[in-house]
Order: sequence, then C-alpha cells, then structure tokens
Amino acid sequence: MHNACGGYSQDAYDRFFWYPATLVPGQGWAHWTPTLWADGITDKTGHSGSVPATRSDYKILIGNRLSVSSPVTLDLQVDFPKADSGTAHVEVVATDTIPFTTLRVRVAVVEDGVYYGGKTYNQLLRDYRPDHLGVPITIAEGETVTVSQDFPILTVWAVENCRIVAFVQDNSTQEVLQAIQKPVLTPVPDGIDDLTIDLVENDLLLQWSPVVVDTNGNPIEVDLYHVYRDTVPFFSPSPPPFDSTAEAFYLDDTGTVGDTLTHYYYQVTAVAGEKESGFSQAVGEFDGHVTNIEPPERK
Repeated sequence: MHNACGGYSQDAYDRFFWYPATLVPGQGWAHWTPTLWADGITDKTGHSGSVPATRSDYKILIGNRLSVSSPVTLDLQVDFPKADSGTAHVEVVATDTIPFTTLRVRVAVVEDGVYYGGKTYNQLLRDYRPDHLGVPITIAEGETVTVSQDFPILTVWAVENCRIVAFVQDNSTQEVLQAIQKPVLTPVPDGIDDLTIDLVENDLLLQWSPVVVDTNGNPIEVDLYHVYRDTVPFFSPSPPPFDSTAEAFYLDDTGTVGDTLTHYYYQVTAVAGEKESGFSQAVGEFDGHVTNIEPPERK
C-alpha cells in the first residue's frame, strides 16, 4: 500500500515507521523509500536500476510468499449503509496449528486512482481501523474469530475507488499470515447487449458474451446469469427468474417449440454477489400455422 503522495494519513506514517530501518549499501540504515515488505518479513529497499527491474524483483518476492501455505483463511464482509461510513466484518478461521502468540487483525481503507504530482497512485492508504496497531486476537486450530470495525469515507475520497483491506499479522515476527480485500461499494455487473436466440432441433439456445466488467468498466467476476421468460414480447421481468446458469449460454429444452398459440420471449441478467445487472434486450420465438390452400384452377 502506498503511504506517501500528499494524501497520506498519520496512520500511514506510523505504519511505515512500525517496521525496522532497512539498509541501502553505501548509504546506511534508514526508513528508505521505496521499500517493499513481502508479508512483513522480506524487504526490498531501493530501485533495481530501472522501474521494470524493480517490478520484476517485487514480483519474485511476492510470488515466493504466495507459495507459502497459511494456517488461517479470511472472509470479509463490507456493510456500507450510509454515504460516509460503514462496517467491515473480518472472519478468521484457523485451519492448522497456529505457531504465533501475538496475532493482530489490521483493517485499512485504501483508495485507487489518486492523482498527485503528475502521477496516479493505487492502493493509497487512507485510514487504519481502529489504528495501525490493529486488534489483538487469540485463536487455535479449528476456531473462528470475527473482528468488526467501523470505518469512515471522507467526502474528498472517491468511494467508488475505495477498498477495505484486512490482514492477520504476528507482531513479534512481523509475518503476515493472510490478507483479503473487497470494494466498499459492491460493484454491479455490466449489462448484456448481444443476446441471441437460435433453434436447435426442438429446443431454443440463448447465447451472449460473458460479462467481465462492472458498470464502471472495472474487472468483475460474475457468479451466474439469470434467465427470465415470458409469453409477452416486451415483458418487464420480475423475480424469481425462470432459470439460472453459470455459462454464457442457456438451452431451453422444456418443449417451447411448435405451439402456435404460445410464444416465449427471454431476457438475461448477470449476477455478482448480491448485485444484478440491468436486463438484456428481449429475444424470442414465434410459431406460426400455415394453412394448406389449394391454388386456383387455370382457365
């Protein structure tokens, strides 16, 4: 998390100096910037000759830590009922032996897309809750501990770019055991605008492009798609949906084809978490009856 660029808080300053000084050869020990702490125990101070080389070194350090198994798992729920405040609920589950005795849960508010000094900063640390020291916990294998913290969202922050970051760290060793983050605002999936329908033997095949971004154009993972069906061409869908699917297609094999008195029309939405996109355009099938008419006799 960035802790500089003119928008940093006192918490960010305190957090930076919570870690020990690092060494820059030829210049000595100090709290140098930039410094990366990978899970709190492996540091990389200074540049590696160029920005790409530094990023490569950071990637290696982070990758090495990602390969280390953790004795805990985290779940994070973010409630944001008001425009200026919310509550983060962090659930810590011990799945293995915990060899640490000074664990703390730290909860932070960070913001992406902060422009300052000609640069745009992501993961800018805005606030720690309740402070940078965190909340002490005691947990053993098989146990679950939940920590809830209220957080503010100041008017000068772009709430749509804010996230809650939570992590479990041992104060004695500085090791971070596990981390998780979620946006303050639950993103809404973008709508489907290319729904098609085709006849496959006696069934109807609906197809569309997978939804991969939210309404702000940010990446999103869709859980499933709701399929709504009605016998009215321009219907207004309402819950519950006719069916759901995790794929970007749906085959209606309920015998909808061939009935000249009943015609079916469809709309589809994308669902991520508790948020559902707007409705797609309607597509449908229409069965007609052709009467056998004898041609007139030639005169």
